[in-house]
Amino acid sequence: MNIELRGEVLKSALLLEDGVKKLVLLYLGIDKEKTKAVGYKSGTLSYKSLIDLLFDIDVLTKEEFETLLFLVQIRNQFMHNIDCDTFEKAINNLAGNTKKRLLEFNKVPCERLEDQLYYSFKGLTIACLEIIQDKRARKQKDIDEKTRYVVSVLSFIVEYSKTVDEQLETLMNSTNSDFAELAKIDPACEAIIANSKLDVLRAYTEIRKKYDEKSNEIGTKSVDITVPMIFGRLYNADQSI
Repeated sequence: MNIELRGEVLKSALLLEDGVKKLVLLYLGIDKEKTKAVGYKSGTLSYKSLIDLLFDIDVLTKEEFETLLFLVQIRNQFMHNIDCDTFEKAINNLAGNTKKRLLEFNKVPCERLEDQLYYSFKGLTIACLEIIQDKRARKQKDIDEKTRYVVSVLSFIVEYSKTVDEQLETLMNSTNSDFAELAKIDPACEAIIANSKLDVLRAYTEIRKKYDEKSNEIGTKSVDITVPMIFGRLYNADQSI
């Protein structure tokens, strides 16, 4: 039955299946030890279902999908057909021009067809693992970039909120009683307080403009809740002076 060869084929298939499962978890944002749909227990999604999913969500191109599927089709011959103890027998049991397709992955010159097919399968395995590795690297890079961006946005919100709060605090401390006392000393204080209030409003307008530009980059106004809150405080400050 050529158990040694079957073992090599199985090892390649297991490495690939493990990589595909981890890739699906990464793209779906699942980070937990126990999962129902993706795993190694009975009842979880099959390898074919997982690469179907990756294709449907545009992670895999059609060519990449077919390459990942091709290896498992060969693997199935060795795992489920007791008479399949060579690569020649395996490809003869598969439909289409399987031999030509498999030989395209061969990087090692040799004379015997079986040797050519053997090294072709090795090349196919490498090609499949490179697909998985490339997709994982791309997704991880995307996650890292988005994380840095969100952190920068949150930092910006905190910074501008603090600035506005400090300006508002100064303005809100100028109560009517303070003004009345100051006005007794110098009537010009009324203009000074009015100008201070105007400066705060100008500062708020400028910061709000920057905030809107940042929010537009994200493409959502979901974090805009801080703006009406601050605007409300400005309105209340206006009424108290």
